[in-house]
Amino acid sequence: MDAIIGSSLSEGWKEALKDPLLSLNPPINPLFVPAWPSLDVQSAVSNNPVVDGMMSWLSWPSGTENMTTKVDLQFQKNAKSENKVYMAGVSPCFYTHYPEKNYLFRSDDHLYIKRWKELINMPTAPDFIEIISWNDYGRLLSKLLLLSSHRHRSATQMIVTHLLLTHFPGESHYIGPIYSVVPDGTTWVSAIPKIPFNEIGLHQAWLSMTEYFIKWYKSGTQPPMTAERVYFHYRPHSVNAVASSDSLGPPENKAATTDAVYVATFLPKHSAARQLRVKIGNTSLQTFDNLPLGDIGLFSIPWTGSGGVVTVSVKDGSGNNILKGKGDVEISNTIKTYNFNYAHTLLANDDCPHLSGSLTSSPSTSPLKAGLPSNSAANVIRTHMSLPVSALNQK
Repeated sequence: MDAIIGSSLSEGWKEALKDPLLSLNPPINPLFVPAWPSLDVQSAVSNNPVVDGMMSWLSWPSGTENMTTKVDLQFQKNAKSENKVYMAGVSPCFYTHYPEKNYLFRSDDHLYIKRWKELINMPTAPDFIEIISWNDYGRLLSKLLLLSSHRHRSATQMIVTHLLLTHFPGESHYIGPIYSVVPDGTTWVSAIPKIPFNEIGLHQAWLSMTEYFIKWYKSGTQPPMTAERVYFHYRPHSVNAVASSDSLGPPENKAATTDAVYVATFLPKHSAARQLRVKIGNTSLQTFDNLPLGDIGLFSIPWTGSGGVVTVSVKDGSGNNILKGKGDVEISNTIKTYNFNYAHTLLANDDCPHLSGSLTSSPSTSPLKAGLPSNSAANVIRTHMSLPVSALNQK
């Protein structure tokens, strides 16, 4: 929380928020689920009775290792021992480029997809999953992070993790659209300046993908794939590229990441797709046969040299294109400033808007909705409480 009212955290939470909300008709029972990363994961909840649970912000690996659920399981065990909740974090990437904050966390190898699947497949799924983040693309922004409530939680409860987080340098893990002018000093947010910020957000393919995993998490069953979709993302220059006029220099930890195009296929069981082709510039072409149907296919295509236009296609058994498209960003190692952000593209043969309305109304298909007023389910999908769920469809 940004401010504490009263003589202590416990008193402030009770007087400023919990008691007023409980006095409403019908009452709302807020849950205080903060992210306090400095605490011992084995006692974070048990040593802080004011909290209703704990959230882990750890959604990216350190160094070159892969992400695991080790910390999630430890937090969860301590929370359950106190009969409280655990909320995990999931995020597509992390890169920040400011004088006071210039580093990245390794976001390779389909981090977002693998993290979602690992959390869903935990022995006991987290009570909540916080998506980091909705609009963290620049300074002085109020972050709104989607929260997918677990299917067994009450829809009359409201989650509060942080109240109006602001004045934090952007970290590139936004999945929502960029509606306004990006703050000064954050032009690296867009992987190419040629594309106006208000016309295309280079991470919104992750937003489309998120809808699939929210449904999976809330239902406990992997949703069927009803149309061919291919997602691919990559950085706009090599890790070894040298910027000609960047006073900040390359980000710390850049050696942890590699040059690759990452492709994820979502193909229905009845799909005629038989081959994936990925071309990078005029020198690199890789093909993959025996594509998984009815499941997610993950492909990593390393690249070397000068890069170029990224072209991805899915073909049937006769060599005809089912899907084909180019990435929004041309890879080039001739750069003025460093940009380790990702460009993400979606190829689809169905109507798949960047900002899906069904994502924001997903509680309507959940058991949580049964028997509740039409606006009650919205309470379970908010974290930074500056904006309600309805704001997701508003500029």
